[in-house]
Amino acid sequence: MPSYWYSARDNIIENDDLEEEKAKKEFNSRIVASNKPYFMIYVYPHLKRKYNNYVKNSLQSAVRRFRQYKIKNVSDLYKFKLTNQDIADFLK
Repeated sequence: MPSYWYSARDNIIENDDLEEEKAKKEFNSRIVASNKPYFMIYVYPHLKRKYNNYVKNSLQSAVRRFRQYKIKNVSDLYKFKLTNQDIADFLK
């Protein structure tokens, strides 16, 4: 997925840009998404792999990080009383 679809920095108009390029960048900056759209993971398999690795690593990290609270898996985090600010921030 081209970065100018989700990155405003790639659409900054430079002084030496041609008129056609300026118009294209201006249009792209109006429709740019702030994040990569989720549905794109189905169109681009490498994004799906990257997303799945991120989720897996985050879940493993949570279990290691909150083991002291007797958290064995991520579903335990949701059942845990949100008196702990670290857990609340992680879930947010």
